Amino acid sequence: MGLSARYSRGTIANSKFSGNTLGGGIRLAKCDGVTVANCLFSGNRATQNGGGLAADSSSVTIRNCTFIGNNARTEGGAMDVNDGTLLTVVGSDFIGNSAGTLEGGALWVGAGVAGIPLNMRNCTFAKNRCLDITSTDDGGAVYIEAQTNHHIE
Repeated sequence: MGLSARYSRGTIANSKFSGNTLGGGIRLAKCDGVTVANCLFSGNRATQNGGGLAADSSSVTIRNCTFIGNNARTEGGAMDVNDGTLLTVVGSDFIGNSAGTLEGGALWVGAGVAGIPLNMRNCTFAKNRCLDITSTDDGGAVYIEAQTNHHIE
């Protein structure tokens, strides 16, 4: 795993997370006010969810980052957010990421974030996919399980 943080806040900037295994690039839990800016996430592999980044019960802003060729065994090849995470993603690229057995080749937003909107603008999604061809609702790029008014531009 590249970086793991609990009960933290701050900025991660101008960094590269590449080729990390087990937990992938970054794992955040109960972090309030984390900004990830101008970072590259490439070739990370998570044994469960969130190959590039996973966040639970956190407030996270992703700005001008690139997620390329990341993989998660279950969901969220590039990124997985759950359990009340407030996520804002601006100007970021998601290219060639994959999820193994569930949904969200690039991004998976779980039911635990119901009532909290996903805010996303000026992002590019290309060639992301789910590897389980038997899934009926896989969301090759983005899978949103939560029923909320999301803002995607």
